[in-house]
Parts: sequence; structure tokens; C-alpha cells
Amino acid sequence: MDDPHKNLRIAAAKAFMESLEELENILAEDRPGSESPSSELIHDPSEPSIDLSLLEEVAADLAKFFGEEELWEEEE
Repeated sequence: MDDPHKNLRIAAAKAFMESLEELENILAEDRPGSESPSSELIHDPSEPSIDLSLLEEVAADLAKFFGEEELWEEEE
């Protein structure tokens, strides 16, 4: 029996992953010289600290919760 909300869950998971990618791109643009490992060591206390790996874990957990584990793995 198919879940009537499966397509909605798939669309929501895809939209969330796309939003996460956009956020990563925006954060990368806002950090001039972020390619340099030493620049990552300098922390400006006025800027919020965002752990992108944590965001990726959250996205994976949401995909698992919605039953779309294979979708998350395909996107990587």
C-alpha cells in the first residue's frame, strides 16, 4: 500500500536539501578567504558559529524520519 503523502515527503526532503546547499553557498560567499585553513581558526565573536556538518546530520536525520534514506544517499 502506497503512502498518500510519499510524494509530498520526497518533495519536502529535496527542498530541504536544496536549501541546505544554498545556505552552504551563501556562507561560503560571506567568508572571504575561507579557502585558507588558517582563516578558519580566527573566530569573530560577533558572527554566529555554524557547524555545517551538524546541518548535514540534521538533513540526513530528517530524510530518515521521512523514510527517504535512499534519496539522501543519492544526492551526495
